[in-house]
Amino acid sequence: MNIILKAIINFIKDIIGKMAYNKQISDLKQKEAVLKDKVKDSKEKAQNLKDKLKENPVSRDAKDAKQFLKKFLK
Repeated sequence: MNIILKAIINFIKDIIGKMAYNKQISDLKQKEAVLKDKVKDSKEKAQNLKDKLKENPVSRDAKDAKQFLKKFLK
């Protein structure tokens, strides 16, 4: 009787352990998907910044700066 009880308890422990393991795997897969999205967004932002750096800056004079400040302060 004692051996059968131990076997049943071990079986239940194994099932609970497998359920916990599957839950952890599922959580990790969700985190992986979120991180992949963040990496994709970061790559897009980096590419946009690289494109902006490649553009030639437009030289502006003091009048443009004065108008910009007026608009900014309003």
